[in-house]
Amino acid sequence: DEFRVNVKRTKPHVIAVSEVWMKEEFAIEGYHPAIRHDREESRKGGGVLIFVAESITVMDCPEMSEAPFEESVWCTIKLGNSEQMILGLCYRTPSSSCDDNEKLLKTLRQTELVHAQHLLVIGDFNYPEIDWDSGYVQGPEDSCAMKFYDTTQDLFWVQHTTCATRFRHGQSPSQLDLVFSKDEYAIDHVVASAPIGKSDHLVLTWDYQYQTGPARVAAQDDPPRYNFKKGRYQD
Repeated sequence: DEFRVNVKRTKPHVIAVSEVWMKEEFAIEGYHPAIRHDREESRKGGGVLIFVAESITVMDCPEMSEAPFEESVWCTIKLGNSEQMILGLCYRTPSSSCDDNEKLLKTLRQTELVHAQHLLVIGDFNYPEIDWDSGYVQGPEDSCAMKFYDTTQDLFWVQHTTCATRFRHGQSPSQLDLVFSKDEYAIDHVVASAPIGKSDHLVLTWDYQYQTGPARVAAQDDPPRYNFKKGRYQD
């Protein structure tokens, strides 16, 4: 009930929920049927679903239909300027195996095969070791957290969440829920608000802004934009 009230009040165009424990049908008036992957019986957590408003054209994403990372759902939505966006939602459990971690990285790289002008990948990735503000990853170079961070940087994705998103008594707050896009300026600010029900994760909301006219072509005298996070400083 609280979830439905929240949706009715805020009227988001897209709703993404991770750790969906229920398996019964669940519909929201004004939204397409849920795009969902239910958690397995043997798993303690998991389950993901996406709702897209009926006013938006949503399509399957065939390039991601065989994505190796199971705890994810993918679709393509049509934007108002006839361009398309690939939309993905992932949940990585804290006890994820090395094999599942590699499948997640392979799935993220697979998005490069999708012919869409925009990208939005969100979810609970459970990597508290990563400080996204500084680009510092706690752990060895071959750790799963470092591999995840390096993969997002190799894809030139921008991570927009800037605050801790999970709070539990007796534990340090952690930034687990992430929002990725390809455009640094597509998302100005991610707003965090109170959890729903007994969840210990905050609710994140944001506006995704896209250009409705022809894409701007960079002028020859435009200053270069350097990716300092990829600098080989020791060399």
